[in-house]
Formats: sequence, C-alpha cells, structure tokens
Amino acid sequence: MGVYNANWEDEEHNRIVELSVEYLLDDDQLQLVNVTPLTVNFVDPQSRVSHRTLRVHTESGRQVLRNAHLRKGGIERLEQELRSSLQANA
Repeated sequence: MGVYNANWEDEEHNRIVELSVEYLLDDDQLQLVNVTPLTVNFVDPQSRVSHRTLRVHTESGRQVLRNAHLRKGGIERLEQELRSSLQANA
C-alpha cells in the first residue's frame, strides 16, 4: 500500500484541505483505499494567503470534509493526479 499527499482547493469556502491518500497499485490497477483530511488552511480569497490553519482531529470532521470532497468530484481528480505522479516517477 502506498501513501500520497494531496491538496484540495475548495474555492467556494476559501480553504485548502491537505489530504492523505492510501492506495493500492496492482497490475496497473489503481485503487484508492482511504482519503483522510489532515489540515484545513483558510485563505484570503484575493491574495490566496493562508491566515489560519486547523488540524482535523475528529472522525466526524474528517467525514464532513470527505463527503464535501466527494460531492465536488474530488475522487476522480485525485485518481488522475495520482496516476500522473506515479507515471512521472516510473
């Protein structure tokens, strides 16, 4: 099992969520096993500068962020990003 770190830029809520992605790669088949939100960086909408960072400590907080990420099509983008990264490193 591999681990990949990614960021989800949620422009609607002016935040960047740091994600830890556990995955399996078997015969060129990529499977995301778990996506865990780690931190939330709140950013200024104009400058995109972070002004507050919070760690995600509770399972309910992680679930809320996972669901929001899923609704925005984040899993497909994560898979594409991870595939590109794996191919570049091969």
